[in-house]
Amino acid sequence: MMKYKDKFSELYTFFAGYFNQDWMHIYEFGDEKPSVLEVARFYKTEDSAEGIGETAEQLKELMEMRHNEEQLRDILHYDLGSDYYAPGDNWTYREWLEKTLEILKNPNEKTKITGRANDGYDPPSEEMLAILRE
Repeated sequence: MMKYKDKFSELYTFFAGYFNQDWMHIYEFGDEKPSVLEVARFYKTEDSAEGIGETAEQLKELMEMRHNEEQLRDILHYDLGSDYYAPGDNWTYREWLEKTLEILKNPNEKTKITGRANDGYDPPSEEMLAILRE
């Protein structure tokens, strides 16, 4: 059985680091409703162009595997560390991933998130990112 965490290490870093169980509380959304698309835009302010490119390529590769919705949900939640529930925003997982890929590939996408909330969470260190990529 394929280990998606191993095959897609950048995706694991992205989903587990930015869409974990506390994702709605980690970022400063101002007066707006927490948005996974804003989180994807914010990720682009914290990672290198190379890391963003690799994440986008791995996401594209995952989507080309043509998994059904149930499979995508399981891969995202159980293998890649995402705790985002796409149907809660009236999206399919495929729709969410397509929108996220567009954001990652578009250099003009800017975030409205002003930073991480001051609740004890720090951005992942280079050391932590290296561990997650192993």
